[in-house]
Amino acid sequence: AVGTGFPYTAASSFDLTACTHIQRVLAIYPYEPLPDLAMHAPVLVKYPDGCSVEEDVTLGCHQGALFGTAPASAPHTIASNLSFRRIYDYLQSELVPLSFSAGVFEPSAKYCVKICRNALREDKSSERITIDQVHSRNIIRRDRTVTCK
Repeated sequence: AVGTGFPYTAASSFDLTACTHIQRVLAIYPYEPLPDLAMHAPVLVKYPDGCSVEEDVTLGCHQGALFGTAPASAPHTIASNLSFRRIYDYLQSELVPLSFSAGVFEPSAKYCVKICRNALREDKSSERITIDQVHSRNIIRRDRTVTCK
């Protein structure tokens, strides 16, 4: 597993507009909803003006998309591989030096594209409500038969 020491949640950070030093953000939201009993939803944060924000929806369920990476096909591993690659590429674009312990599986971009192509073959529609400070957005995965307008 890859541990960063960073908190994985924005639960106490609904409005970051006063944090003007934030210039670029990557926010990743897994698409699979938790059971209603969990009473938990992703927080879509309000960022400062001028902040470049990339919000991505990925495979997985909640923080299960941040478990360890491996060349395996279990749902949480697939999600972790995609999240790892997305975070890795983002940090590389920010010139953050990265090194990992021996034995850490580093999924390639090609490997992750294959995962995504396989996922597109599945009909797994869902809707995940969010706590959105700006636009009242939800995270929706449509099945293959639905086309975007």
